[in-house]
Amino acid sequence: MAISVSVENWRPLFQKRHRRYAELRAKFGPPLLPYPVHGEVSPKPADKGSGAGPPLSPGGYLELLAKRSVDLDSIFKTKCPGYWIQGSCENGHRYAKELYCGREWCLVCGEEWSATHQRRFSRWISKATQVRTMGYFVFTIPEELRSKFRTKRALSRLGHQVQELLRSYGYSRGLRRFHFFGDKSTKWHPHLNVLVDGGYLSPEKLDLIKAAYAGILGCQVVDVNYRYRRSPGEMVHTLKYVTRATFRDYSWDSRMALELRGFRNQLWWGSRLWDQEPVWSLDDLQGPVKEDLAELDSRAVESLESGICPTCGQPLYWSKVMPISVLEGMEKHALGAGYWELPPVRPPPGWESVKLLRKAGYEGPIRVETVVDLTTGEILLCGN
Repeated sequence: MAISVSVENWRPLFQKRHRRYAELRAKFGPPLLPYPVHGEVSPKPADKGSGAGPPLSPGGYLELLAKRSVDLDSIFKTKCPGYWIQGSCENGHRYAKELYCGREWCLVCGEEWSATHQRRFSRWISKATQVRTMGYFVFTIPEELRSKFRTKRALSRLGHQVQELLRSYGYSRGLRRFHFFGDKSTKWHPHLNVLVDGGYLSPEKLDLIKAAYAGILGCQVVDVNYRYRRSPGEMVHTLKYVTRATFRDYSWDSRMALELRGFRNQLWWGSRLWDQEPVWSLDDLQGPVKEDLAELDSRAVESLESGICPTCGQPLYWSKVMPISVLEGMEKHALGAGYWELPPVRPPPGWESVKLLRKAGYEGPIRVETVVDLTTGEILLCGN
């Protein structure tokens, strides 16, 4: 006795939901969720003159919700992470992504070396391994001028101006990120951290950079600090320091907490120059720094953050949001930063033959039938 099972529709069935989701998202934006996510509530209309702007609809991911929420006093109903999504590629590789609100003042996301911190770190580590010696600039803003930098637009403009300033002095690529508060202060204190290719910097050249930065701010005296790192351990430590959260409590400046929703704070320039071979490896690390990274697969996390399967390089298609309790009972392997590798979905017999035909350039219809002998368990492939 034998049965015939067609696998010609396996791939469309596998991707149908993901394609439909992508089409609806592109046309109408992120979908509204049928249940509250992480304590989010419908925002109240903003008072005139509050600067909060019109209320925004919640999106499909916690990261988007966190950036759009205007109700900072809402009590979290679920501790991060409350939900997760599943990503899968056409080759059947599957991954789980825990969803975090991403707020720096979140009791979970704002912690040192939290999953959110690890994600920020992973986005930059592959670039850092291409830097032989790392220059580290800190551009501060005089206290009397900080009131001028209380909008996303002003901060973004300053970041771009500093970027172009450094580019004019030969720094063709770099990474930049704002810290909003100092280590021991709860007063608004934005300062820009910039990582570049650089070693020793002469006092004369640093003075020229300071003078140019003072011209941008329109003042006489500015404070620009510069140091450089030579060992992999020092560079990793600096990268962790720069990507940490500093806005640890929204009550320090609730108005700026509202203003900063949706602010892109981790940027780089020279995108075409970041495809070089690494000059050092995480395997070169020793001591506590190596121990911190022991459970983090930064290469996989960086790939997943970009929506690419770290196993085969194919695009990932993400599922709907699901409660975290569903993930807790599943078989999985930890990748770090709130990502998990799930057991792959085994493709039906004959799928490899279909892929080979496609790879060879055949674009016509393909039908593969799998004949299974239920007596012997033997599988026979017949194409027509």
